[in-house]
Amino acid sequence: MIESLAGFMTAAEMKARVAELTGYEHGGFDLFADAIGRLDPVSGARTNDRPTLITLLILRRLAGEIAVAVVEREAFLDDGERLVFGGIDLAGAPAPADVDALSARLFDGWLGATASAAELGLLRDAHAVGGYAGLLGLMLQDAALYYF
Repeated sequence: MIESLAGFMTAAEMKARVAELTGYEHGGFDLFADAIGRLDPVSGARTNDRPTLITLLILRRLAGEIAVAVVEREAFLDDGERLVFGGIDLAGAPAPADVDALSARLFDGWLGATASAAELGLLRDAHAVGGYAGLLGLMLQDAALYYF
């Protein structure tokens, strides 16, 4: 029993965690629950007890979809109503220092760690390619989000 308390989250737990962080609940976690991992209500066993390549590809797809939806939603909200991008001008072109500050805030708040220079560089590059959705999508792909 103790082993089940630490490790890779089930799809339902991931869905709840992402909703808590972004305010967006994606049905893909339910759709792909067998591949991501769910508890069998009869046996209590997991359908998948560790991440696989398929799991990572599914999570990458879901992260991209969630990121786009969250950015679109937050672009229409008042700053005080935003969950992820408070204090950010989503319509403007931010300075690299502003992207670094947002990335560091998300990294610390979501992963409970301080981002290294290399990690900030990856997030800056993700923003350069995909804007705020690219940055958020990369954050949502970080496996640390999905472990207890």
